Amino acid sequence: MPSVTIPSSVTSIGTAAFAGCNNLASVNISDLTAWCNIKFNNNESNPLCYAHHLYYKGNEITNLVIPNSITSMGSYTFTGCSGLATVSIPNSVTSIGGSAFSGCSGLTSVSIPSSVKSIEGYAFANCEEMTDVYCFAEKLSQNNWWGHEGLYAAPSAFFESYPQVMILHVPVASVDEYRSMEPWSQFKTIVTLETGEIPIIPKCATPEISYANGEIFLSCETEGVEFVSEVTVADAKKYYDSEFTLSQTYKITVYATKAGYENSDVATREIVVEKEQTTLFGDLDKDGKVNVADHVKLSDIIMNQ
Repeated sequence: MPSVTIPSSVTSIGTAAFAGCNNLASVNISDLTAWCNIKFNNNESNPLCYAHHLYYKGNEITNLVIPNSITSMGSYTFTGCSGLATVSIPNSVTSIGGSAFSGCSGLTSVSIPSSVKSIEGYAFANCEEMTDVYCFAEKLSQNNWWGHEGLYAAPSAFFESYPQVMILHVPVASVDEYRSMEPWSQFKTIVTLETGEIPIIPKCATPEISYANGEIFLSCETEGVEFVSEVTVADAKKYYDSEFTLSQTYKITVYATKAGYENSDVATREIVVEKEQTTLFGDLDKDGKVNVADHVKLSDIIMNQ
Protein backbone atom coordinates (compact mmCIF):
# COMPACT_ATOMS: atom_id res chain seq x y z
CA MET A 1 0.00 0.00 0.00
CA PRO A 2 1.72 3.27 -1.11
CA SER A 3 2.46 5.56 1.82
CA VAL A 4 4.49 8.65 2.73
CA THR A 5 6.28 9.47 5.98
CA ILE A 6 7.27 13.10 6.44
CA PRO A 7 10.29 13.46 8.77
CA SER A 8 10.77 16.20 11.32
CA SER A 9 13.46 17.83 9.15
CA VAL A 10 10.83 19.04 6.68
CA THR A 11 9.94 22.69 7.22
CA SER A 12 7.86 23.53 4.15
CA ILE A 13 5.47 21.65 1.88
CA GLY A 14 4.01 23.37 -1.14
CA THR A 15 0.35 23.73 -2.01
CA ALA A 16 -1.19 20.54 -3.47
CA ALA A 17 2.16 18.80 -3.09
CA PHE A 18 0.57 15.38 -3.54
CA ALA A 19 -1.97 16.32 -6.19
CA GLY A 20 -2.72 13.48 -8.55
CA CYS A 21 -1.27 10.77 -6.28
CA ASN A 22 -4.37 8.64 -6.70
CA ASN A 23 -2.86 5.52 -5.12
CA LEU A 24 -1.54 7.23 -2.01
CA ALA A 25 -3.22 5.54 0.96
CA SER A 26 -1.33 6.69 4.06
CA VAL A 27 0.42 9.85 5.23
CA ASN A 28 2.36 9.90 8.49
CA ILE A 29 3.49 13.32 9.64
CA SER A 30 6.08 12.36 12.21
CA ASP A 31 6.66 15.60 14.06
CA LEU A 32 4.88 18.80 15.02
CA THR A 33 7.54 20.80 13.17
CA ALA A 34 6.24 19.53 9.86
CA TRP A 35 2.77 20.83 10.75
CA CYS A 36 3.71 24.22 12.11
CA ASN A 37 5.88 25.21 9.15
CA ILE A 38 3.63 24.12 6.29
CA LYS A 39 3.19 27.03 3.92
CA PHE A 40 0.17 27.44 1.65
CA ASN A 41 0.25 30.35 -0.77
CA ASN A 42 2.79 32.01 1.55
CA ASN A 43 0.19 32.06 4.34
CA GLU A 44 1.60 30.72 7.61
CA SER A 45 -1.34 31.67 9.83
CA ASN A 46 -3.03 28.70 11.51
CA PRO A 47 -1.70 26.15 8.99
CA LEU A 48 -3.69 23.28 10.54
CA CYS A 49 -6.89 24.83 9.20
CA TYR A 50 -5.63 24.22 5.68
CA ALA A 51 -3.95 20.87 6.17
CA HIS A 52 -6.51 19.04 4.03
CA HIS A 53 -5.07 20.83 0.97
CA LEU A 54 -1.91 18.84 1.56
CA TYR A 55 -3.80 15.79 0.39
CA TYR A 56 -5.51 17.49 -2.52
CA LYS A 57 -8.92 17.15 -0.88
CA GLY A 58 -7.84 13.80 0.56
CA ASN A 59 -9.88 11.72 -1.86
CA GLU A 60 -7.56 8.68 -1.80
CA ILE A 61 -6.05 8.83 1.69
CA THR A 62 -7.62 6.15 3.92
CA ASN A 63 -5.39 6.04 7.00
CA LEU A 64 -4.03 8.91 9.12
CA VAL A 65 -1.54 8.61 11.97
CA ILE A 66 -1.32 11.77 14.06
CA PRO A 67 2.04 12.12 15.87
CA ASN A 68 2.30 12.34 19.65
CA SER A 69 3.69 15.87 19.34
CA ILE A 70 0.28 17.20 18.32
CA THR A 71 -1.69 18.66 21.23
CA SER A 72 -4.51 20.44 19.40
CA MET A 73 -6.35 19.82 16.16
CA GLY A 74 -7.54 23.07 14.66
CA SER A 75 -10.88 23.82 13.04
CA TYR A 76 -11.44 22.40 9.54
CA THR A 77 -8.22 20.36 9.78
CA PHE A 78 -9.48 17.47 7.64
CA THR A 79 -12.75 18.85 6.32
CA GLY A 80 -13.80 17.11 3.13
CA CYS A 81 -11.25 14.27 3.26
CA SER A 82 -13.84 11.86 1.92
CA GLY A 83 -11.41 8.96 1.46
CA LEU A 84 -10.24 8.98 5.07
CA ALA A 85 -11.43 5.75 6.73
CA THR A 86 -9.49 5.50 10.00
CA VAL A 87 -7.86 8.04 12.29
CA SER A 88 -5.43 7.40 15.12
CA ILE A 89 -5.62 10.22 17.68
CA PRO A 90 -2.82 10.02 20.27
CA ASN A 91 -3.12 10.75 23.99
CA SER A 92 -1.27 14.02 23.48
CA VAL A 93 -4.30 15.68 21.81
CA THR A 94 -6.43 17.74 24.20
CA SER A 95 -8.86 19.44 21.82
CA ILE A 96 -10.57 18.81 18.49
CA GLY A 97 -11.64 21.95 16.71
CA GLY A 98 -14.90 22.77 15.02
CA SER A 99 -15.56 20.86 11.78
CA ALA A 100 -12.16 19.16 12.13
CA PHE A 101 -13.46 16.00 10.43
CA SER A 102 -16.69 17.31 8.93
CA GLY A 103 -17.47 15.88 5.52
CA CYS A 104 -15.19 12.86 6.00
CA SER A 105 -17.87 10.71 4.43
CA GLY A 106 -15.65 7.61 4.30
CA LEU A 107 -14.69 7.69 7.98
CA THR A 108 -16.00 4.51 9.63
CA SER A 109 -14.71 4.80 13.19
CA VAL A 110 -12.85 7.15 15.48
CA SER A 111 -11.15 6.66 18.83
CA ILE A 112 -11.15 9.65 21.18
CA PRO A 113 -8.57 9.29 23.98
CA SER A 114 -9.18 10.41 27.55
CA SER A 115 -6.73 13.29 27.04
CA VAL A 116 -9.26 15.13 24.85
CA LYS A 117 -11.15 17.71 26.92
CA SER A 118 -12.97 19.59 24.18
CA ILE A 119 -14.78 18.63 20.96
CA GLU A 120 -16.17 21.68 19.22
CA GLY A 121 -19.25 22.06 17.04
CA TYR A 122 -19.61 19.94 13.89
CA ALA A 123 -16.27 18.23 14.59
CA PHE A 124 -17.60 14.98 13.11
CA ALA A 125 -20.52 16.35 11.10
CA ASN A 126 -21.66 14.66 7.89
CA CYS A 127 -19.63 11.49 8.51
CA GLU A 128 -22.38 9.30 7.07
CA GLU A 129 -20.40 6.04 7.07
CA MET A 130 -19.27 6.18 10.68
CA THR A 131 -20.45 3.16 12.68
CA ASP A 132 -18.34 3.20 15.86
CA VAL A 133 -17.12 5.91 18.23
CA TYR A 134 -14.72 4.92 21.02
CA CYS A 135 -14.59 7.49 23.80
CA PHE A 136 -12.29 6.87 26.78
CA ALA A 137 -13.23 9.87 28.93
CA GLU A 138 -14.65 8.81 32.29
CA LYS A 139 -16.04 12.22 33.23
CA LEU A 140 -18.11 14.60 31.10
CA SER A 141 -18.69 18.34 31.25
CA GLN A 142 -21.73 20.34 30.14
CA ASN A 143 -19.77 23.48 29.28
CA ASN A 144 -16.45 24.55 27.82
CA TRP A 145 -15.65 27.26 30.33
CA TRP A 146 -12.06 27.81 31.35
CA GLY A 147 -10.93 25.28 33.95
CA HIS A 148 -13.78 22.83 33.31
CA GLU A 149 -13.29 19.21 34.30
CA GLY A 150 -14.15 16.28 32.09
CA LEU A 151 -14.82 16.05 28.36
CA TYR A 152 -16.96 18.74 26.77
CA ALA A 153 -18.55 17.99 23.41
CA ALA A 154 -20.78 20.43 21.55
CA PRO A 155 -24.34 19.12 20.95
CA SER A 156 -23.72 19.50 17.20
CA ALA A 157 -20.49 17.47 17.20
CA PHE A 158 -22.10 14.60 15.24
CA PHE A 159 -24.54 16.69 13.21
CA GLU A 160 -26.10 14.66 10.38
CA SER A 161 -23.76 11.74 11.04
CA TYR A 162 -26.69 9.62 12.30
CA PRO A 163 -25.51 8.73 15.83
CA GLN A 164 -28.87 6.99 16.21
CA VAL A 165 -27.47 4.06 14.24
CA MET A 166 -23.88 4.20 15.57
CA ILE A 167 -22.37 2.28 18.48
CA LEU A 168 -20.80 4.35 21.23
CA HIS A 169 -18.10 2.57 23.28
CA VAL A 170 -17.49 4.12 26.72
CA PRO A 171 -16.14 3.13 30.17
CA VAL A 172 -18.62 0.98 32.07
CA ALA A 173 -18.55 3.30 35.10
CA SER A 174 -19.64 6.25 32.93
CA VAL A 175 -22.48 4.71 30.90
CA ASP A 176 -25.25 6.54 32.79
CA GLU A 177 -23.48 9.89 32.40
CA TYR A 178 -23.14 9.43 28.64
CA ARG A 179 -26.80 8.45 28.37
CA SER A 180 -27.92 11.66 30.04
CA MET A 181 -25.80 14.28 28.23
CA GLU A 182 -25.76 15.68 24.69
CA PRO A 183 -24.47 14.75 22.17
CA TRP A 184 -23.80 11.29 23.60
CA SER A 185 -27.46 10.73 24.48
CA GLN A 186 -28.18 10.85 20.73
CA PHE A 187 -26.52 7.44 20.36
CA LYS A 188 -29.12 4.68 20.51
CA THR A 189 -26.62 1.93 21.36
CA ILE A 190 -24.01 2.39 24.10
CA VAL A 191 -21.70 -0.51 24.98
CA THR A 192 -18.87 -0.82 27.48
CA LEU A 193 -15.24 -0.56 26.43
CA GLU A 194 -14.31 -3.29 28.89
CA THR A 195 -16.69 -6.02 27.68
CA GLY A 196 -18.37 -4.72 24.54
CA GLU A 197 -21.72 -5.58 26.11
CA ILE A 198 -24.84 -3.44 26.29
CA PRO A 199 -25.50 -2.71 29.98
CA ILE A 200 -28.94 -3.58 31.30
CA ILE A 201 -30.98 -0.40 31.55
CA PRO A 202 -33.30 -0.25 34.57
CA LYS A 203 -36.84 0.81 33.80
CA CYS A 204 -38.94 3.21 35.82
CA ALA A 205 -41.93 1.62 37.52
CA THR A 206 -45.34 2.49 36.09
CA PRO A 207 -46.81 5.46 37.99
CA GLU A 208 -50.01 5.26 39.99
CA ILE A 209 -52.73 7.89 39.69
CA SER A 210 -54.88 8.73 42.72
CA TYR A 211 -57.76 11.16 43.10
CA ALA A 212 -59.31 12.65 46.21
CA ASN A 213 -61.19 15.84 47.02
CA GLY A 214 -60.63 17.36 43.59
CA GLU A 215 -56.84 16.75 43.58
CA ILE A 216 -54.69 14.38 41.50
CA PHE A 217 -51.81 12.54 43.18
CA LEU A 218 -49.00 10.81 41.25
CA SER A 219 -46.67 8.25 42.81
CA CYS A 220 -44.00 5.82 41.61
CA GLU A 221 -42.04 3.00 43.24
CA THR A 222 -38.86 4.25 41.53
CA GLU A 223 -37.44 7.05 43.66
CA GLY A 224 -36.39 10.42 42.24
CA VAL A 225 -38.43 10.26 39.01
CA GLU A 226 -40.03 13.11 37.14
CA PHE A 227 -43.60 12.78 35.92
CA VAL A 228 -44.63 13.75 32.40
CA SER A 229 -48.42 13.96 32.38
CA GLU A 230 -51.22 15.09 30.13
CA VAL A 231 -54.83 15.88 31.02
CA THR A 232 -57.60 15.87 28.44
CA VAL A 233 -61.25 16.73 28.99
CA ALA A 234 -63.92 14.65 27.27
CA ASP A 235 -66.02 17.78 26.63
CA ALA A 236 -63.15 19.68 24.96
CA LYS A 237 -64.60 19.67 21.43
CA LYS A 238 -66.79 21.69 19.13
CA TYR A 239 -70.57 21.53 19.53
CA TYR A 240 -73.18 22.42 16.92
CA ASP A 241 -76.39 21.57 18.83
CA SER A 242 -78.40 24.15 20.70
CA GLU A 243 -78.24 22.05 23.89
CA PHE A 244 -75.58 19.75 25.26
CA THR A 245 -74.60 18.22 28.59
CA LEU A 246 -71.13 18.33 30.07
CA SER A 247 -69.84 15.04 31.41
CA GLN A 248 -66.95 16.45 33.46
CA THR A 249 -64.83 13.40 32.59
CA TYR A 250 -61.04 13.81 32.62
CA LYS A 251 -58.48 11.44 31.09
CA ILE A 252 -55.09 11.43 32.84
CA THR A 253 -52.00 9.91 31.15
CA VAL A 254 -48.56 9.95 32.76
CA TYR A 255 -45.16 8.27 32.52
CA ALA A 256 -42.11 8.47 34.77
CA THR A 257 -38.61 9.41 33.60
CA LYS A 258 -35.21 9.45 35.29
CA ALA A 259 -31.62 9.90 34.07
CA GLY A 260 -30.00 6.52 33.48
CA TYR A 261 -33.38 4.78 33.39
CA GLU A 262 -35.72 3.75 30.62
CA ASN A 263 -39.03 5.62 30.66
CA SER A 264 -41.87 3.80 32.37
CA ASP A 265 -44.97 2.45 30.71
CA VAL A 266 -47.77 4.99 30.37
CA ALA A 267 -50.43 4.91 33.07
CA THR A 268 -53.96 6.01 32.18
CA ARG A 269 -57.02 6.77 34.27
CA GLU A 270 -60.40 8.39 33.66
CA ILE A 271 -61.82 10.47 36.47
CA VAL A 272 -65.41 11.65 36.63
CA VAL A 273 -65.83 14.75 38.76
CA GLU A 274 -69.29 14.97 40.31
CA LYS A 275 -71.30 18.03 39.41
CA GLU A 276 -72.10 20.45 42.15
CA GLN A 277 -75.76 19.98 43.08
CA THR A 278 -77.96 23.05 43.70
CA THR A 279 -80.59 22.27 46.32
CA LEU A 280 -84.12 23.44 45.37
CA PHE A 281 -86.48 23.60 48.33
CA GLY A 282 -89.31 21.09 47.85
CA ASP A 283 -87.59 19.23 44.99
CA LEU A 284 -87.86 15.81 46.61
CA ASP A 285 -87.21 13.76 43.45
CA LYS A 286 -84.13 15.88 42.53
CA ASP A 287 -85.33 16.66 39.00
CA GLY A 288 -84.60 20.36 39.31
CA LYS A 289 -88.23 21.48 39.72
CA VAL A 290 -91.09 21.40 42.22
CA ASN A 291 -94.31 19.89 40.85
CA VAL A 292 -97.16 17.46 41.62
CA ALA A 293 -94.70 14.53 41.73
CA ASP A 294 -92.98 16.16 44.66
CA HIS A 295 -96.34 16.59 46.50
CA VAL A 296 -97.16 12.92 45.93
CA LYS A 297 -93.71 11.92 47.26
CA LEU A 298 -94.22 14.13 50.30
CA SER A 299 -97.66 12.56 50.96
CA ASP A 300 -96.10 9.08 50.78
CA ILE A 301 -93.46 10.08 53.30
CA ILE A 302 -96.11 11.44 55.71
CA MET A 303 -98.32 8.36 55.30
CA ASN A 304 -95.41 6.01 55.98
CA GLN A 305 -94.54 7.89 59.14
